[in-house]
Amino acid sequence: MFEYEKERARWQLERDSLLCKAQELEDQVEKLVLQKETLIKENMRVKADAKSTKQRQPSYGGPAGQTVSGAGPVQQFHHMLVPGSTRYGKPVSISSG
Repeated sequence: MFEYEKERARWQLERDSLLCKAQELEDQVEKLVLQKETLIKENMRVKADAKSTKQRQPSYGGPAGQTVSGAGPVQQFHHMLVPGSTRYGKPVSISSG
């Protein structure tokens, strides 16, 4: 009978140990789920911020910042900066008086 009680106590200790580990794992899963939810919310916030920033800033180009011909601010006023050029690229003859 004494052997039976020793084995029963050993099983009880093993059971308690397994229940404790299971509880720790459940707590860890709960913590990870909360962390995941926080990261998803933060990701959505960052995406919304990026989208609103993109909408507020004028875009002079297509994807990857490529400028569309004639659409950039320097290209629009190039004819005013370079002597002898016109808005449409035709040279202007300058006659001296």
